[in-house]
Amino acid sequence: MPLCRGLPDSRAKLSRPQTPRHPQRGGLRCIAQQRELTPMERDAEKAKWEKRRAEDAAFELFLKDAITRAKSETAAVERRKREDELAGTIDGIFGAELQAEHARTWPDEVTLNLYTADMKRFTAWARERGIGALPAQGTTVAAFLLEAAVIDEGSKVAQMKEAEGRLRQSVKAILFTHRVAQHWIDDGPINAVLAFIGAKYVEEIQAQEKSNG
Repeated sequence: MPLCRGLPDSRAKLSRPQTPRHPQRGGLRCIAQQRELTPMERDAEKAKWEKRRAEDAAFELFLKDAITRAKSETAAVERRKREDELAGTIDGIFGAELQAEHARTWPDEVTLNLYTADMKRFTAWARERGIGALPAQGTTVAAFLLEAAVIDEGSKVAQMKEAEGRLRQSVKAILFTHRVAQHWIDDGPINAVLAFIGAKYVEEIQAQEKSNG
């Protein structure tokens, strides 16, 4: 008579020993081999399976994110391809007009050199503060203008007007560079700060003229 149900008689000859399966995998254990888990062992077993479920869930999220990202990249490539085809069509039809517009709006060599110098100053300023210069946020350019607008106390009217002119040229250089690089930039903060600086310069100029008069 076998000791446990589901196990062969010990007197029977077996081709190979059989190991009882774990109860959690659908097998039966011999009563003699069973024992109650201690609370610590039950907690460890529970923690192990919870960790396994968490790892499976994390991998599933990673897989879904990778698939979504791949689809997005594929869509972006297709969109760019269609945009290039459309641009080629426009270039082919309006080639002469586009060349004329480019020649009309493209700065001369002197202006380009000034723009380059202004953009280098702005880029160096942004790098020192760990922020982007191209593309730049409109608020970043506004902060640059506010700092550059500071002049020495007692500056003459001509110096203030020159300083304001340099600031406006810097703005033109930054906007031109973004347009050539096809980067959008919000010019709202830039225009607001330029208006503020201009008003302050006017107040100072009027105060100096009044004191001199």
